[in-house]
Amino acid sequence: MNTFPEPDKRVAALLAQAGLGHWRSILCEMFRRYEGLQDLTIGMNEGARPEVVALLRMCIRSGVVLDDRAFAHAIAGLGFLDYRIHRANDRTMLDERWDPALMALSEFRAAGPITAYPAATRPLSPALTARHLLRQLRQHGDR
Repeated sequence: MNTFPEPDKRVAALLAQAGLGHWRSILCEMFRRYEGLQDLTIGMNEGARPEVVALLRMCIRSGVVLDDRAFAHAIAGLGFLDYRIHRANDRTMLDERWDPALMALSEFRAAGPITAYPAATRPLSPALTARHLLRQLRQHGDR
């Protein structure tokens, strides 16, 4: 019996259709870490899960086949990674910033008020983010 929540079943089905089913555990962990970002973003369909789902649907509909490297680079280019989340005090943004490598957004959010904004630059380049994703896939992929 599959015990994954409904949205994860949808993602798993899309990944399987795209020939990328072995990415499921990596993406589920990413979605867990970024859960709640969609409540803070400017765009209606921004956030880790909606943006990855849109990417997968676009690839499937257009017949684009992505290998692991191309998929990692496509994820690394998604807009949800542009957001910076800071601790806030009333209307003031504080220096303390959320680091998704250290904790889930929900954990950071639970400790007090936060604010978010899309930044022009990222702390890690998309190429480094893609390499990190590929390293995770080699270590923990669903193969």
